[in-house]
Amino acid sequence: MNCKGHIVIGMAAAVALFPVIDIPIRMSTLALAAIGSLIPDLDHPSSVLNQKILPINNKKTKKLVYGLIGSFVVVLNYIHYQMVALYILGIIIFLIGRSKHRGFTHSALGLFLFMLTIKLLTNDYGFIYEGWSFITGYFSHLFIDFFTEAGIAIFYPIESDHYGAPFRFKTGSVAEKIICVLAMSVIGYKIWIMVS
Repeated sequence: MNCKGHIVIGMAAAVALFPVIDIPIRMSTLALAAIGSLIPDLDHPSSVLNQKILPINNKKTKKLVYGLIGSFVVVLNYIHYQMVALYILGIIIFLIGRSKHRGFTHSALGLFLFMLTIKLLTNDYGFIYEGWSFITGYFSHLFIDFFTEAGIAIFYPIESDHYGAPFRFKTGSVAEKIICVLAMSVIGYKIWIMVS
């Protein structure tokens, strides 16, 4: 799925799920669901976010830049803060650089480490809703990629095989477009309900 599709699915998941779990629907929570929905593709050197982060969009540059950023976060944390969440974040950033597409960031381990880091960072500072918004977007990305032809490496690094649903769609296909239109309809309906 392309980045626009992931954003729409992430926001649709947020507006559908938030009323059920008592998270307010506001610009900050929707924006963080959208951002969270893009994070798993940081493992791809040409992803939308990496086009902004990396000076050159290739695997070697991704390894170098994420390796340096991850190391910097760990060292800075050691010198100044000693926060568990920042150590984990540094390791996550380093692993993103080392991971191939649909590897670490598309796995249960990646989801768990992101959830743990976000929980530790947001709960300490009172941004619980924003943390859950980010995780909702992140999870929606993995969920919808599970239905694509490529699937996801859910058991990475133990196993690098990709798993997917029995019924899958191809990226850029009519099925993907229909899913995005349905997701936009959910968003539109929820906004209409909120306004009226």
